[in-house]
Amino acid sequence: MITVKLRQLEAARAKMASLEKAISAHRNKELGALPAKYGFDNVDDFIAAVRSAGGKRGPGRPAKAAAPAAAPHLIYRNGPLLTAVEVFTIFWGPAWLAAQSPMLTQINQFFDFILTSPLIAQLAEYSVPGKTKDFTPQNEAD
Repeated sequence: MITVKLRQLEAARAKMASLEKAISAHRNKELGALPAKYGFDNVDDFIAAVRSAGGKRGPGRPAKAAAPAAAPHLIYRNGPLLTAVEVFTIFWGPAWLAAQSPMLTQINQFFDFILTSPLIAQLAEYSVPGKTKDFTPQNEAD
């Protein structure tokens, strides 16, 4: 009985070694493909880019937190401003009126949502005192 258990243990160890070898080969293949995947000609350039992006950290040291984004400093020099903008979606050709009509509807719904949502308020950073912006969606089909 002990002999059977020892054989089973040895078979399990052999299987484990085989799996570790397969995992290692797969990992090496994946790691070897990373430089080309990200546009690098060789491994050394890729490693240098990864190291420079990560900063100089030792093992076990946490990464530095990203600095908060600085507020934009825009200067208005009294140029012309668009204060009333109409956005038109134009669908050219008869295909839009037939098979593509569900897509047409989705595209129009997208612009209707964006142009009437609070997201448009993000453009306020480009405003100047006394001038407000109006965005009105207009949906047109050919």
